[in-house]
Amino acid sequence: MDCVIIPARGGSKRIPRKNLAKFLGISMLERSIHTAKLVSDCVIVSSEDNEILESARQLGVYTLKREKEFADDFTPTLPVIASVVYKILSDGARKQFHDYMQQDIYMNNLALTQSNVETIKHTLQYIQFAPQTSNEAQNLAVFDLHSTILCLYATSMFATQDSLLQALHCIHTQQSAYVVSIIQNAKNFRSFTHNEEGYFQFIFPQYMHTRSQDLPEAFNDAGQFYLGFAKSFLFHIPILGKQSLGVELEYAWDIDSPQDLAIAETLFSLQHKGN
Repeated sequence: MDCVIIPARGGSKRIPRKNLAKFLGISMLERSIHTAKLVSDCVIVSSEDNEILESARQLGVYTLKREKEFADDFTPTLPVIASVVYKILSDGARKQFHDYMQQDIYMNNLALTQSNVETIKHTLQYIQFAPQTSNEAQNLAVFDLHSTILCLYATSMFATQDSLLQALHCIHTQQSAYVVSIIQNAKNFRSFTHNEEGYFQFIFPQYMHTRSQDLPEAFNDAGQFYLGFAKSFLFHIPILGKQSLGVELEYAWDIDSPQDLAIAETLFSLQHKGN
């Protein structure tokens, strides 16, 4: 793929400095960078945190300082990646993007809502001339709207070279906006909540007595990677939307707490048993 962007914010709460935390003796940032290098010669770490940026430089990848507006607890992934993609576009591609923004027909073909357009403008207003303020970024401004961009989380311990190459093959053959890592979770259909009296209330009562092996197929976002074309991120096409396909992973675990970290290490060891 043309470029891998690793978003690595420094302000995690439940696991302080999570992206630099050790995972089986090696920092998660280093592990994700190693995975990224297996599939691309251009790897960029985006962070507002100077320690993370310096660690990334020492591991031999490009770094871009993230705007503070994109570094809080509530910023979604999409504008973070879109802001980096915008900075690494060639001058011609950037002009083409702005020209498209002025064409109602093109925007309608993308099925963008007015909300999409306003979000794009909101993202762009915070992006200053970063390519001119960073020697590293100057070398990166070569990509076009059809470049393949991989968002690989710094905590993506379960993304493998094989799964990423499978995603790359899929996006080129299917021409979807994105290919997303997914994991099976049919047991969602056996989920329940509580009624006003505190008793169980099934969300899907029609599956109350269905055997687990007979439940409909269902998947969750595995939270490992999103592969898309540059234009998909720039135009804020929803990552988990009607223009997305999935690559199924056997193992995945969100790492949000020390307990999650321990579970993920166990699953990772199982995944790589014998290697």
